Amino acid sequence: MKCVAVLAVLPFFVTTSFAQDGEPAGVTKFKKTVTDQAASILLLAHPLFVNGKSTEFDGYKKIDDVHQINWTITWVNSKKIDYATTFEFKFKIDKADQLHDLKIAIAKDTCPTKAFKGSNFITGPFRIKVKNKVREYVDDEDLLKSIDRITTAEGLLEVWLTYANRMPKKK
Repeated sequence: MKCVAVLAVLPFFVTTSFAQDGEPAGVTKFKKTVTDQAASILLLAHPLFVNGKSTEFDGYKKIDDVHQINWTITWVNSKKIDYATTFEFKFKIDKADQLHDLKIAIAKDTCPTKAFKGSNFITGPFRIKVKNKVREYVDDEDLLKSIDRITTAEGLLEVWLTYANRMPKKK
């Protein structure tokens, strides 16, 4: 759990305004989620990064019922070398503006060690965090069991970002 606890203290300089004309509220909300969770995203993609520098929104498009945003996170490694990783997020939004069916791809990565290639060693601690987050929102034992079957950091991140900024269930 120690590597996950680092997420809250890593600084990021945000260069993005969230809402754009004609954009569904669910897309705007997810753009804020990506910015709020930039340190988590980067930690899972590149576990040995040292410091995030900035996040930048690189575009939005909609094809049929699938929304896509691209987001670039620039960061510095321990040798003070700058890198940039561009994430492609594809997802659907329901009538209540809730995110569903999130898929993450890497559109571009300037780091020689490509994103998510060395991150599976932190899936155990992160899986616990993801399951705890999901429990705040839904009572779904099948979903929790399915999280146990996710074997990649990328897959866990998709679940994490789906539930990261939802309103908790009423108790």
